[in-house]
Amino acid sequence: ATLMFLLVIVGWIFAYAHLNHVYFELSNHFSSLAESVEKQDWDRAVKQLSMIDEQWKKAEKRFNLFINHEGIHDVELSLARTKHYIRKKELALSLAEIEVLKQLIYMLKEDESLAISNIF
Repeated sequence: ATLMFLLVIVGWIFAYAHLNHVYFELSNHFSSLAESVEKQDWDRAVKQLSMIDEQWKKAEKRFNLFINHEGIHDVELSLARTKHYIRKKELALSLAEIEVLKQLIYMLKEDESLAISNIF
């Protein structure tokens, strides 16, 4: 029982470290994307969003093992909306949805953190 408990804790530590790394990378990319949208550099924004989408798809495959699937689906829906808004060159909607993505990624990270509220 003790060995199993230790394995769970060690597994969680590695999973959270990976999630934290992805969170910071995506947050930086979202900020960069928001800058491109604010400048209305739509071609650059499309390229950045494509890179973000690629990075998310790689991370999402690993996240499916240990993260609430509802949170993952929320990020995917928000990404889909962001792609549409950027393709349509909707400045305000694009910026708003990028902020939603930032918050959703943050919430994924926080939901997996070691905190009393997550244990009980």
